[in-house]
Parts: sequence; C-alpha cells; structure tokens
Amino acid sequence: MKKLLFLIVILLQTCTDQVTEENLIGTKIRVNSYKESCMGIVPQKCYLIQEGKAIGGNGWQLFYDPIGGFDYTEGFVYDLDVTILEIENPPQDTSGLRYILNKVLSKTKVD
Repeated sequence: MKKLLFLIVILLQTCTDQVTEENLIGTKIRVNSYKESCMGIVPQKCYLIQEGKAIGGNGWQLFYDPIGGFDYTEGFVYDLDVTILEIENPPQDTSGLRYILNKVLSKTKVD
C-alpha cells in the first residue's frame, strides 16, 4: 500500500513523466553541511553530496538538482534514503533524473 501511494505521489509530482518500476532507483546519499557556488543554467548554490559507496570518503560532488521533499538546513550533515526517478525524454537543459526523499536517516550538527 505504501509503495502504491508513493508511486501515485511521484506520478502527481511529475505530471507528464511516465513512472514505472524500471525507472525507479533507490539509493543512499550524504549531503554536506554547506552548499557551494556552482554554475548551472544560471549561477546558483549546489549541494555537496556523496552517493552509495562513496559515503564516508573524502570526495564530494556538486549536486545541481533539488531533492523533492527534503528540507535542508545549513550546518547539518544529512544521510538520506532517496528514490531516483529516471525521466524519459527530459526537457532540454534539464537533468534526466529526479531525486525524491524517502527518509532522513540521520541529521548531524556540524560545529
């Protein structure tokens, strides 16, 4: 039942995107305690993330997209369980992936 409700929510959020089991991917990500300046279509602030097996390492990568349902507060490192929705035929100049928060696994204050 939860899975069905989750798929319905994703479907409503994505409107024209086709949601199937094949284009949903679950993963864990870590979000750093601060954002960094980056350049997408316009200058912006990007999350710094680690994903999957890279979590806990020294490297961080810029993450340009929003994470649906995630309420970020600077000064905390977050471990998140997210679903990645692969978008078929995304609009030009946009990501082919949409990240949606399933659960905040941890929120740790950084001094």
